[in-house]
Amino acid sequence: MKAMKLIPILTLITTFAVAQEIQQIPSEQIAKIAGKAIETLGSPSDAPFSVDADASKAAGIQAGGDTGLLAIPDRKLAAEAVAGAGKTVSGIAQLWMRNVVLAVNNAAADPAKLRTVTFREGDNEAKAEAYFIGVSKTDSGALELALFAKDKEPLVKVPLVKTETAASSVPIALDGRKEGENRGVLVVTIFGSYKADIAVTRPRE
Repeated sequence: MKAMKLIPILTLITTFAVAQEIQQIPSEQIAKIAGKAIETLGSPSDAPFSVDADASKAAGIQAGGDTGLLAIPDRKLAAEAVAGAGKTVSGIAQLWMRNVVLAVNNAAADPAKLRTVTFREGDNEAKAEAYFIGVSKTDSGALELALFAKDKEPLVKVPLVKTETAASSVPIALDGRKEGENRGVLVVTIFGSYKADIAVTRPRE
């Protein structure tokens, strides 16, 4: 089957593209595919928490090829809520990946543990992985992001660090960098004030 026309917009980031600059996707394009992603996912009963995803504030980046990533923040996400997070994980966003997955213990996540969603349009279809992002504080009071797929336990947890840059009204911004032939880092920035590095890699074959 041919890849559906919506999926090239889902190719929102590639940390592995050679000699191609990572680019931000225009907000109007992101909003369209984010709306489709929200509709397709629905409200799974096994989700670790609910996210009232706001397509109008979604973020995505791309660098060509059929690999991508999209982040859709919760409608009520606020900087104050991030700073005041407790030890219980609070949902803040959906995260979508195509042809790239989370790295768990320096290896691609087990496909059996991933939440794979199929997008269909007529006779065309394409698959992407959906994750739920939550924020909490460790016992020592440090902020961290937890990324969930199908299970009630997170696949990975990463530090969420306060930055020295000026605060922003943008809930979530994305960037990425290459760290090897098949590895990269997704950089998630929340309201310009908090930043997390998330290791990603090629899916298992």
